[in-house]
Amino acid sequence: ILIPASIAPYKLQLIDIVEEKIDRRIPLDWPYHFVLKNAHCRRVIPLEETLRMIRKLKNGEHHKVLRMERQILDEYVRYEDIIDRVVLRGSPYTRLPHSIMKADAFWFHARAIRDPSERSEMCRKAIDFHAELLERAETSMEADEVALLTLVQKVTRILAESANFDPQLVVKAALIVDRAEKRLEQKSDGEAARRIKNIRYNLDCVNEAARKHLV
Repeated sequence: ILIPASIAPYKLQLIDIVEEKIDRRIPLDWPYHFVLKNAHCRRVIPLEETLRMIRKLKNGEHHKVLRMERQILDEYVRYEDIIDRVVLRGSPYTRLPHSIMKADAFWFHARAIRDPSERSEMCRKAIDFHAELLERAETSMEADEVALLTLVQKVTRILAESANFDPQLVVKAALIVDRAEKRLEQKSDGEAARRIKNIRYNLDCVNEAARKHLV
C-alpha cells in the first residue's frame, strides 16, 4: 500500500505489521481489516476530492483529470488485490467484515470508472457481493434490525445508481421492507424507519429506471 505522509507514525507501524502478516500468509482477525481499510481511505479520499475540484474548474486541464482518474483506479485495484491476498481466521466475525470490505471496494471502484461498460461490469460485481451478504444476513437477522436494513439500503442504492435491474434482488428487498414495516407497527425505531424510507426511495428509482428502459 502507498501510505500518505499524513498518517501518524504509530499507524504506519500498524500497517507495516498487517502487510507483513499478509505476505507471510498469517490469518488475520477483523481489527487488521480496518487498518487496511483506513489506510486505503486515507490514500484515495484526498485524491477523489482533488479530482472533483479539478473537474469544477472551467479551465481544468483534461490530461490532469485523466491522470487523477488513472491514479484513483490504480488505488482501488491495489486495494482489491490486497483484500484478495488476506488469509482469514475462521470466525464469522472476521469473514463478514472482509466480505463487506470487498463488496464496498467494488462499488466505490465502479463509481470511479468513466467507461460505461467497465463501470457496469464492476457494478455487477458489487451487486453480486452485496446480494450474497444480504442472503446471509437475512437468515440470521430480523427484518427490522438496522444492520440488515442498512445492507438493503446499500444494495438498492447501488441498483438505483448503476441502472442495473435485478428483479429477484428488487423483490427480496421489497419483501424485507414489508416485513420490517409490519414489525415496526408494534414498536418505535426511528433509525429503522429512516432506513426503510431510503430503501423505498431507492426502489422507486430502480423501478422507474426499469420502466423507462422498457419504453
